[in-house]
Amino acid sequence: MLKSRPYLIVFTLLCGMLWFALNQMTMASPLYLSHLFGQEGPVRFGQLMTYACVLVVIITPLLLRATSGHTETMALAYAGLLFVLGYGLVMLAPTIPVHFLAWFFLSAAEVLVLTKEGVYLANKSPASHRGRIQGVLITLRSLLLMPSFVLIGYVIDTFGYSVTWSLVIAMTMCASIGMLLLSMHEKTRLAATSS
Repeated sequence: MLKSRPYLIVFTLLCGMLWFALNQMTMASPLYLSHLFGQEGPVRFGQLMTYACVLVVIITPLLLRATSGHTETMALAYAGLLFVLGYGLVMLAPTIPVHFLAWFFLSAAEVLVLTKEGVYLANKSPASHRGRIQGVLITLRSLLLMPSFVLIGYVIDTFGYSVTWSLVIAMTMCASIGMLLLSMHEKTRLAATSS
């Protein structure tokens, strides 16, 4: 089934890159905040997490309505750009007000990733195989993500936070471009099928 739908594998790899960025909200961010603010770091992280939880509740229906006219891949391309913007702000202007602004964009990206990935997999899988395809691809994505925890720790220890955020931004930019190309490919394929 997956052999006849290779775009699902490509989509899963791109989603893995977006999840890599998403995980840095709870992995690299607390370490970075402790690095910046010492003992105040965990307090600031708690405030940001609370803020993100409230934001997710408020902006989810707004984002779903705003992206309802776009394909899931295009919405995920936007998520990648939001990650780039959020982590770019965190890297370039590491102050508390800028962190709160950055986490607005990161929370919006999180909503798009969490809502659009499953919808795409469900829509692109035959009804008889939806559960199995989702299970296999989400497991594949999770397996690909496992080394990222070691990788980020190594990059932080060896090269510091500027390189770490640059790596995260580069990966999300690649994922965003990949999702954009996948969206264009889908439109071309649909146009060819309809004609």
